[in-house]
Amino acid sequence: MNKTNAVPLDDRRSRRADVRLPATIDAGPGRFYPVIVHNVSAHGVMAELTAALVPGRPVTVTMVGLDKTAGRVAWQRDGHVGIAFAEPLTLDQINAIL
Repeated sequence: MNKTNAVPLDDRRSRRADVRLPATIDAGPGRFYPVIVHNVSAHGVMAELTAALVPGRPVTVTMVGLDKTAGRVAWQRDGHVGIAFAEPLTLDQINAIL
């Protein structure tokens, strides 16, 4: 595993909540991707995405209960993408999603 492109499972910073929620990833001008988020935590989301995004690419994530939130692509494999938020979500933001 390339340490600059992925977060090892044992280094995760917060618990994840399993969800199945529609969201949009904005990867730059004209690059909007509808996705299904499978889990969410204070530090990021994991979603289904078949389009190729380079780890490290800045993105924003928007979903019900969460306004545009800045982040970056942490990893992508097997039709899924991990997005790390630039700033952790608050408990109120997480509760609004759930």
